Amino acid sequence: MSAQGGYQDLLERSASVPYKKVLVVEGPTDLQMLNLMLDKPEFKRENPMSRWILGAAGGKSQVLKCLERQSDWHGLVDRDAWTEEEIRRATQRYPNLHLLPRFCLENFLIDPVEIYPALKDLHLLPPGCNERTLASKIEAALPHAIAHGALWRVIQPLYDGLMARGFNGVLLDFEREFERREIYEQIDEWHRYLSPAPLMDDYERRLKEGRALSKEQALRTWIHGKSFWRHAVLPALENPERRVSPERMLRLILRAMALPEDLMAALQFMRRTESGKGGRYS
Repeated sequence: MSAQGGYQDLLERSASVPYKKVLVVEGPTDLQMLNLMLDKPEFKRENPMSRWILGAAGGKSQVLKCLERQSDWHGLVDRDAWTEEEIRRATQRYPNLHLLPRFCLENFLIDPVEIYPALKDLHLLPPGCNERTLASKIEAALPHAIAHGALWRVIQPLYDGLMARGFNGVLLDFEREFERREIYEQIDEWHRYLSPAPLMDDYERRLKEGRALSKEQALRTWIHGKSFWRHAVLPALENPERRVSPERMLRLILRAMALPEDLMAALQFMRRTESGKGGRYS
C-alpha cells in the first residue's frame, strides 16, 4: 500500500488492475498507520491486501465524494464525534462506507493497557516505569481530555451549521444589493445560532456524558486521540536516556503492538467471502 491518493490517481490505478477493489482513507498518515497496524501475522496470513488498492482522498468529505462517484469503491473514515444517528444516515447513504471503531487511528495508541506490552518489548519505557506508573501518568490527563472531548462535540459542528446558514458568502455576493434590514436579519440569525446559553447547556450535558464513561470507553471513542497522543502519551514516555522522535515512536509501537480486536472486526469487509465466487478477497 503506497501513500498515493486523490480521486484521479485512484481511478487510474484501479483501471490498470480492474480485478482489485479500492479502499479510500482520509489522509497519507492513515495509510501509513494502517500499513503498520496490519503488518501482523494474523492479518497477513490470508494476504487480504493483495486484492486491494488503497489511497488517500484528502479528508473525510473527500472520501464521501469518492464514494458518490464510484459506488463500488469502499471508504474507511474516523468515527470522530459522529452520533449514532449521523453514522446511520452516512452508512445508509454510502453502503460501502466503513467507520473506525474509535475516534481516530491515534486512539489505538493511547490506552496504557494496550501499548504497555509493546513498549516493554521495545525497551521504550522510561527508567523505573512499569505498567502501573505508565497508566498513572497517562490517566492523569483524562479529566482535561474528557472536557476537551465535550467541548469538541459542541464547537466543531458550529462551522457546518454556520455554513448551512449562509455564512459568510450570503452577504458577500458582489452581484446582490442588500437593504440594511436584510443585513441585520442575516447577522441576527448567525448571532442567535451562536447564543452562549444553549451552547453552554449542551457543553454541560456533553461533559456529564463523557464523565460517565469508563476509562476504556473514554480512551477509545470520546477523547481526541491525535491531541491526547501528543500532549499526554508522548510526555509520559519521555526518556532522557533514549530519545526517540514522535514519528519513530508511533511507527515502533504500531508495528510491535498486537492487532486490536475491534480494528480486526471493523476490517472484516476486506476478508469476507465474495458473493458467488466461493473464495476470499481482500
